[in-house]
Amino acid sequence: MVLAYERRTHFPTRIGNARFRVDDLGAVAVQVNREEPALGEDWSGAYSSRQPAIADARARVEDLLSRYGFFTMPARTDEEYDDGFSEQLTYWDRAGAAHTVVVDRARLPAFRALVNALAATLGITDELG
Repeated sequence: MVLAYERRTHFPTRIGNARFRVDDLGAVAVQVNREEPALGEDWSGAYSSRQPAIADARARVEDLLSRYGFFTMPARTDEEYDDGFSEQLTYWDRAGAAHTVVVDRARLPAFRALVNALAATLGITDELG
């Protein structure tokens, strides 16, 4: 695995939860809740694969992560709100070591810009809404 992203709502609904991932072969998969999942579940369906795979996916992802300062972002940013979203982005290096950034009910503009740039590069902007 190269990269995984999840956005989970803190609202009573799970509609709008979204996730995507990029594997070592450059395959991109995405899933967004358009309906409520089963009780107790966060996701209403399985990932759907995007075709074709992204050429040089690892290099392209690593370039974006570096340009947007992912590796220097705080591991966790929280604010005390009753609602909002929790977002988590995890990158795995070639040795399998993970680096994760969590933004919970907070605003971190560089993180938001990075997620938007990743979605555009991976061709999944429309799916994420």
